[in-house]
Amino acid sequence: MASPNSSYTDLITTTLEFMGDEIADAVSANNAATAWLKANDGWGTIEGGTKIVEPLAYAANTNGGWYNGFDPLPVAPQEEFTGAEFPWKQIAVPIVSSGLETDVQNVGRQQRFDLTKERIKNARRTMANIVATGLFSDGTGSGGKQLTGLLAMCSATPTTGTYGGINRATATNAFWRNKFTDTGADPSSATILGIMN
Repeated sequence: MASPNSSYTDLITTTLEFMGDEIADAVSANNAATAWLKANDGWGTIEGGTKIVEPLAYAANTNGGWYNGFDPLPVAPQEEFTGAEFPWKQIAVPIVSSGLETDVQNVGRQQRFDLTKERIKNARRTMANIVATGLFSDGTGSGGKQLTGLLAMCSATPTTGTYGGINRATATNAFWRNKFTDTGADPSSATILGIMN
């Protein structure tokens, strides 16, 4: 006799399917950028302030030098420090569940994993991937709400534009310019070493 519900035969109705004890992370485990940041203390939190300011030592003290005996030492005032400023960026991954899912279906002996906890873990992994995408962006995505990333920092025209509130076009701000080499064509195995050097 055929089962009234072809999705649930005698065997399927009476036998649990094998399921591992852990949910595999196929979201952030393949993300080299966030994995590297986490492994090298580049991942954390910052508290408070109207913006994020990264202090920079941009110049050497020009008073330094050799002297002999009672030679007078230079004491000219020095400007050696500044700060790169960045606006706060916000990211969210909403976690949505119905009462039916969390209060009725995903409870008791039938619960293999806590649905809410697993959705929170997945939200964190999703957030890490969104951040990693932002790390390689210019910060203009999502109407300028995206994280300002490497594409904004590493310019193909390093003597133009402002990054971190510092104008790279100003000659005295040359310390803030990235290096850029236009290879003119895709590098080959014969040319890449010279270009990298």
